[in-house]
Amino acid sequence: INEPLVVVTESYLMGNWPPQHKDMGEALLVARHLLLAHAKMYQAIKEATTHRPQVGVVLNMSHFQPKNPDSPGDRAMCDTADALINQYFLTGIDKGIFPPPVGQGEEAPGVKGTWDLIGLNYYSRMLVSAEMLAKGALMGEPPPDAELSLMGWEVYPEGIYHLLKRLAQYSPPIYITENGTSTQDEDARCRYVLRHLRQVHQALS
Repeated sequence: INEPLVVVTESYLMGNWPPQHKDMGEALLVARHLLLAHAKMYQAIKEATTHRPQVGVVLNMSHFQPKNPDSPGDRAMCDTADALINQYFLTGIDKGIFPPPVGQGEEAPGVKGTWDLIGLNYYSRMLVSAEMLAKGALMGEPPPDAELSLMGWEVYPEGIYHLLKRLAQYSPPIYITENGTSTQDEDARCRYVLRHLRQVHQALS
């Protein structure tokens, strides 16, 4: 599945995509079912082929930081967003459980170890505030001096370094499956690619 938590957030938290609901309980139930669906598809592909293709999951991950590091509310919301969007599928497949905030660590039948690779989609960091859900947004305002893409996303190459280092604790190989920027400035696009490749090289080193 490509970006399973985008389905959860856009369709069941933000209400932007069908069925356009805003219900945390529904969102967590959908996240639970997506993890089970991933495992069932993994097994189905393995059983249907003889050449043993690599099957994994592609996660959209952001480098989450509290908008105000001194705010307990911002720090708590940052931890919650990171646990759901970045960590849930990783821990779920690694340990075969439904981890918080989706579950309480109970077994997820058939899920453990259902990955031959981890795909990383990375574009930006997210500055998280306590009131962001009330405002109907999952991404806070970027710093005033930040370089932005045409989509309004901050250019933050350091985030891909931190996420690659984080993913290195797991056994499957890591593929960077998406990264890039929206711009009409070709020099800015070249800088973006080179700056992110520099961070990848740092992580490899």
